[in-house]
Amino acid sequence: MKLPVLPFVRSGITRGVSANAAYREYRATAQSIGEDVTTTRRQDFLRLYSQTLNLRGLAQQAVGMPRDIVPDQVEPRDTKYARGYGQWVMVFQRTRGGEDFLPMPFLIKSNEPITPAEAEARALSYVETQADDYDRVLLGVSYAGTERFQPNVNL
Repeated sequence: MKLPVLPFVRSGITRGVSANAAYREYRATAQSIGEDVTTTRRQDFLRLYSQTLNLRGLAQQAVGMPRDIVPDQVEPRDTKYARGYGQWVMVFQRTRGGEDFLPMPFLIKSNEPITPAEAEARALSYVETQADDYDRVLLGVSYAGTERFQPNVNL
């Protein structure tokens, strides 16, 4: 079993601790759970911490909002044909055995807005089923915001 990284990253950023201190807490928790728990590589944790910190700077409201409540502030987005809502999730991956770090925006479309937790779960479900196609290791997902698509014939 792999211990999830993002709760430790988010907690560390919220509390204002350094990335290294958050990583030490992550490793200590994994060790206290037992021998069958694995952890993410240090450089991956630090990159994820850095990217999440950057994402909070860009979309602080989205990253800091409760995970189980549908957002009440939704940004409108003019589109040519699309209707409904788009929930943006950042998916963080790396190539298996590689050092690269691949942040990828992921759009979840729906007829009604959904909770950040549901958006993350849908993105995670899709990426996990496609992991072998891309030969990548999933590091985590983070909700980034919701948009309401409104058709505009003038586009």
